[in-house]
Amino acid sequence: MQFKDLVLAEASTEAKVAALAVLVDKELVKLAEIVLSTKKLEGPKGEQGLQGPKGEQGDRGQDGSNGLDGRDGVDGKDGKDGQNGVGVSNAYVDFDGSLVIELTDGRQINAGDVVPEGAADKIKLVKSGGGNSQPVLDDIAALEAAVAALQATVATYGTMALQNKTSVDIEGGTIDNTVIGGTTPAAGTFTTLIGGKDQVNYGQLTGGATTKAVEFKSLGSDTNVALAIRTQGTGAIDLAAGSRGVNISNGGTVTAITQTAGGTYTSVPTVAITAPTTAGGVQATATVSVQATSGTTVSSGGTGYTVGDVLTVSGGTFAAAAVLTVATVSSGVITSITVTTAGNYSVTPSNPASVTGGTGSGATFTMQWTMRSGTFVITNAGSGYVEQPTVTFSGGGGSGAAAYATVGSGAVIRALGVTGTQALDFHGSASASNNVPILRLRDFNTTSTTNSGFVLIQNNNGYSQIVAQGPTNANINIASNGIGAINFNTNSTSETTQMRVSNTASAVNYVQVTGAATGGRPVISTQGSDTNINLTLQSKGSFGFTLQNSLGSNSFSVTHANNSSQNYLQATASLLGSAPSLSSQGSDTNIDLTLTPKGTGLVRFGTRTASADAAITGYIEIKDSGGTTRRLAIIG
Repeated sequence: MQFKDLVLAEASTEAKVAALAVLVDKELVKLAEIVLSTKKLEGPKGEQGLQGPKGEQGDRGQDGSNGLDGRDGVDGKDGKDGQNGVGVSNAYVDFDGSLVIELTDGRQINAGDVVPEGAADKIKLVKSGGGNSQPVLDDIAALEAAVAALQATVATYGTMALQNKTSVDIEGGTIDNTVIGGTTPAAGTFTTLIGGKDQVNYGQLTGGATTKAVEFKSLGSDTNVALAIRTQGTGAIDLAAGSRGVNISNGGTVTAITQTAGGTYTSVPTVAITAPTTAGGVQATATVSVQATSGTTVSSGGTGYTVGDVLTVSGGTFAAAAVLTVATVSSGVITSITVTTAGNYSVTPSNPASVTGGTGSGATFTMQWTMRSGTFVITNAGSGYVEQPTVTFSGGGGSGAAAYATVGSGAVIRALGVTGTQALDFHGSASASNNVPILRLRDFNTTSTTNSGFVLIQNNNGYSQIVAQGPTNANINIASNGIGAINFNTNSTSETTQMRVSNTASAVNYVQVTGAATGGRPVISTQGSDTNINLTLQSKGSFGFTLQNSLGSNSFSVTHANNSSQNYLQATASLLGSAPSLSSQGSDTNIDLTLTPKGTGLVRFGTRTASADAAITGYIEIKDSGGTTRRLAIIG
């Protein structure tokens, strides 16, 4: 409705403003009703809206015409039976430009700045008639522009249904294709954009169809937009994910497949990777190749073969062919073989498979195949993966294979605001009496960007692995607190200690274990700042220690007479040209050296040289097993 349809050209300015005020009331009520249409308000049955005041008669001038009659007020919207609605009793623009809606049940709603700023200022002037000190607006074109802007706002909100006005208090309803406050949305995918007014970055909350995940992500005009989840006060962030745990990924594609069990097959199985749970994601695909196993058996032994014949499997599609070696024969017939090259097949030969090579002919074999890590080929990396997919196998005439997929590259967890040597703590309990970290990650090297080492913890084909990463040669230090020991335990349920490293205050010397290459011997050595360092092996109680061979048989044993032994045996090496010695040592001034054979055995030493005429020139005193001193004659 145009302004010219409401007032007469010759009407006074005051009459025009009054007529304009009626029209503003009408448009504000329309806007209020649109806002309320997106709300689920409960209250008494709506009352009939107040009628607008009768328009004032224009001032009569000399020979002037009557003023324009005022328009009737707009009837209030009737409330609905059942779930009660409420009517709009009044709507106006307040001091800060916000639309205020007064309801028939006495409640008042501030719907925010839903009116254009320029139009809001003009509407307030129109409604106040200029105010105490404000002159009455007499620019009819400006007034008409204000009404047009308000009418445009009503039309826009009627079609957009407030989808971008997040400042409106919406307790339930539908904005565009988005369900807010409902519990049973219609089938389909729903998206909500969340952002502050005039912001370039915002969040997107997307619902998912069957088997698809609900997704909340950051969007905007910036190239990289972070997503921060912040609690109030000391409140925690709880990730409740049932039995599936929490998946952290920085990429949406499958980057690797790792085999954990090879299984047993007669042909190549099919690999299936579950689809991503995000809407619009693309399912990844992969293939696998197989290798021959020791389960391969002789189907027909052929004739004329000899032990050691090398046989190459024929047929199939392969990157490397399987090779068999004849282990045993019977009159030229192969009775057993060994798999010397497993091969790599994308299509296996038919069973029984024939072979080439060797001294005979006619042999065939029932091939058995399995998978190995590194034999997977990702044919489509997919997209939209935010959690680890499941890898399954079918067909291939067998079973038992298992593998897992890796999504993206390494995920990064950073502690916001952590600087210097501050730590990132992981807590295991929220109890006030036990609110201490069970794991703390701290970076001591905060200045280096190239030589900072870090620890890699991974599952490596059936065992866990802790690996030092970063610099080319990186150590791993394990330290206890105070004088606490370091225990190496097995059996996670009973925590059985297998080795312990105890504390020595201000220790400068230590034990070092060094491995060896082929043909070498591993070394257990003493190291430290001292020039000369002994190595002591100490047993508990009255027992000594025993050296055994690889079969567990004793090779050398050292025992104690009792716990207060003072005298001991010492073996001393010698320089070139000198003899090593075995001597008695200890607290006593004079200590015998006892060599005691077992049972009727005798002590053996020296080599006898026959001589019939040599004269006895002296003797050496020794003691027999009973302790009696004896003399051994010396000839020569």
